[in-house]
Amino acid sequence: MGDCNISGVVANVACDGEEIFYVELNFDFENIGNEGFTVQGNGQNYGNFEYANVPITLGPFEAGTGLGWKFVVIDNQVDDCQNFVEVGEVNCSGGTNCGITNTFIEYLDCNGDGNFFIQVDVEVANPAAATFTIVGNGQNYGTFEYGQSFYQIGPFEGNTSEVYELILPIRRTEIAKRRSFLNP
Repeated sequence: MGDCNISGVVANVACDGEEIFYVELNFDFENIGNEGFTVQGNGQNYGNFEYANVPITLGPFEAGTGLGWKFVVIDNQVDDCQNFVEVGEVNCSGGTNCGITNTFIEYLDCNGDGNFFIQVDVEVANPAAATFTIVGNGQNYGTFEYGQSFYQIGPFEGNTSEVYELILPIRRTEIAKRRSFLNP
């Protein structure tokens, strides 16, 4: 049995009106303990949960407070087996039509190690939070602020037949945009 691992933590925010929101936490796990996990953050313990129930929904929370939100997933048996996601400030008053309107992926040339990076351009209408997370292939590629002209992801191993996927969750709904791509 290998080391306990919690990875790819993603928080999808769903507004319920302009003042309340919920957070759906989803993540990958392996070699975990038998006693479930705890979610903590923001000075709160949100409770104990079973891995079989992932994804889980937390809330309701108050939107528009100006506070950022952080959720830490901790295995109940292995204290150093944990990971987190930061959501940032949540504002539900920006309208209800939130969505990824366009994505563009550009491959960068392979480096001397045979790896490559990609640049992702994301256009989003009415995001409920200031940040979003890109995941795929069991990896969390990072949390990014909206509004940048592109986001660099990688490195990826070049010259293989592996198909890589990127999942860009939308925070106001439970919809995600999934893009798969082959090695260049």
